[in-house]
Amino acid sequence: MTGIAVPFRQSIRFRLSLMIAGVILAAVTALTVTGAFRDLRQAAEARIETLTAASSAYTAALSEPLATRNRARNVSTIVRHPV
Repeated sequence: MTGIAVPFRQSIRFRLSLMIAGVILAAVTALTVTGAFRDLRQAAEARIETLTAASSAYTAALSEPLATRNRARNVSTIVRHPV
């Protein structure tokens, strides 16, 4: 090769390395954000399922006392001691 010196920041090697590092950084960031949103969605769905199951259990336990209008004794007993 010839003895012409090219400053490091202006060399093709530096520019390609910088471009590759940027592409890798963008890919890792995109995958991390996608995974975080997926985990957030799964946690929210699990919480919704838990709350739905709890509300269904209380609804089933309270339906008979409310239907017979015997609220004072039965409802308070069921709420204090759930099934």
